[in-house]
Amino acid sequence: MDIVSKDLPTGVTTVTPDISYVTIVDNDAVNISESGSGTSVTEATGVVGNRSATISHSATSTDAKYDDIGIASVTATVVNNDTAAVNLSTATVSVAEASGAGRTHTYTVVLATPPTHEVTITPTSETPTAATVSPGTLTFTTGTWNTAQPVTVTGVDDNVDHPGNPSVTVSHSATSSDGNYNGNTISIASVTATVVDNDGAGLSINETGTPKETRVTESGSGNTDTYTVVLDTVPTGSVKIAATYDDPAAARVSSATLTFTTSNYNTG
Repeated sequence: MDIVSKDLPTGVTTVTPDISYVTIVDNDAVNISESGSGTSVTEATGVVGNRSATISHSATSTDAKYDDIGIASVTATVVNNDTAAVNLSTATVSVAEASGAGRTHTYTVVLATPPTHEVTITPTSETPTAATVSPGTLTFTTGTWNTAQPVTVTGVDDNVDHPGNPSVTVSHSATSSDGNYNGNTISIASVTATVVDNDGAGLSINETGTPKETRVTESGSGNTDTYTVVLDTVPTGSVKIAATYDDPAAARVSSATLTFTTSNYNTG
């Protein structure tokens, strides 16, 4: 704090500001102006918008002119630089359909600023048939707002051969009595989950007997045998399998065409 006076005091003068750096300019009166590097003010938690702080001053001196002289106050505007936000630890995850290692992936969610009321975050899988999320909701309070909470994404084995690995969007929504953390007033990023597909299109033929083979006799009770055909994965449409034989005089089949749908694809 700098003291500048046209009239020097006759003794030691002490000016005590509550907060701030000030310059005192005297011309039979004392004027206050800000100087120096400014004032650092810590923001209170839960405060919304800008605030103001009044800085008062007092003077003591052996010079009666300056002792307990009236000094103007300074009003400091504290600009709130905090913005309500929900932070995610990652934007992408990868999970596998198959059980075991890699089927789950966890990311975390945390608030950027202290809320005035409890905040509930709801993560939602846009394609739950491919990937699920848990837990269904996360609750942050005024005391736990800065403690990160986990969300687990789990791949679902759907038995469908996808053309490439499907992507699932996990969205997030917020509800709170704090208007800064409620509904459409706050935008929360999504997480993209890549689900590594473990299915491949194919057919399985199951022959009976020991050893497994198809064997018929020319006549009698052994002149028929049966084998089954199933699809390995769920088709997106109907699939027709045609059975042909190269020597109709030697053997024939009872069903020349087999039709599979999404409901009977694995029924032989």
